[in-house]
Amino acid sequence: YILLQEGQFESALEECKKILHPEKDGKIINGYLLTEIDHWDHEKERVVIITEKQLVIVKYNFIGLRVDDHRKIPLIKCDKIQTGRFVYPKNTMMIPRHFQVGLRIYAGKNETLSTLQNWNPWFKALPHVTFGRHKGSELMDRIPRYMELNYFEQEVLSAIKAAQNELHPGAAENSLEFSSDPILIEVYCGASPMFHNWGLLGYRRDRGSFGY
Repeated sequence: YILLQEGQFESALEECKKILHPEKDGKIINGYLLTEIDHWDHEKERVVIITEKQLVIVKYNFIGLRVDDHRKIPLIKCDKIQTGRFVYPKNTMMIPRHFQVGLRIYAGKNETLSTLQNWNPWFKALPHVTFGRHKGSELMDRIPRYMELNYFEQEVLSAIKAAQNELHPGAAENSLEFSSDPILIEVYCGASPMFHNWGLLGYRRDRGSFGY
């Protein structure tokens, strides 16, 4: 993993800050390096920035040293946080993520995907975003704070509460839901994610003569 080289994450975070707007996004609280897991179980390396008003999810190119894509989720729209281990349907072809714990943040907890949307691997307008620990952490003797899911959970929860209560005092206590239920990844035919995840295609890595 290229990001494991000294100073890579810090440099990436500085580059990612260029896409932020102080007035619209607020001050930066912290940045993390996590794995995003989509509704088809594809793992994707992401720089995640918490600001006073937004959760910013960045696809950063650690080889080209640039931001390839990003999206922002307003903290005032986040209405549920779920933490738990990942589970799959009983008749799935996927290899279960035994004992792996994740975090799912909802921005529309009552919204559900249609069958067509759920079976479309390119559908992006999900009502939630799911995170797990970055795979690179498995190779480290000491995991840095910016790769720790627990610290991310604490800071994003605090930021959501602050943003919602700033808009309407007491709003977070009335509308923000917490759950420790298992996180369901509703995928049945697992050929695509198994190939994608086994090859670590969602991560920027040094692959000999090539880097991608």
